Amino acid sequence: MNHNEIINAVKDVKKGNSESVTLLYEAFYKDVYYICYSMVKDEETAKDLTSDTFVTAFSKIMQLNREETFRAWLSSIANHTYSIDVANPDDTLLVLVFVLAMDAEKCSRND
Repeated sequence: MNHNEIINAVKDVKKGNSESVTLLYEAFYKDVYYICYSMVKDEETAKDLTSDTFVTAFSKIMQLNREETFRAWLSSIANHTYSIDVANPDDTLLVLVFVLAMDAEKCSRND
């Protein structure tokens, strides 16, 4: 995909176009996989991280303000996914506990 096609595909994804999700996924899968594999040196873990990266990216696509930065943004998500899921698994648990505590506090305030 060239630069303009990437920008247009990202804009289309933001509008709900599932075909553009597929286009971006296919265009960037290898790049993201290689980033993940270079960090974990394990095929299955790299595939899992790649999948998690795309799930995160497409669920948060509206947060991407500049479509032309999609490639860098996706790389950043891959690195962040690695740091949460693999490098610091205990941190993932701490974040989950914190989020649950915050939710419990909100619920108690509303009662």
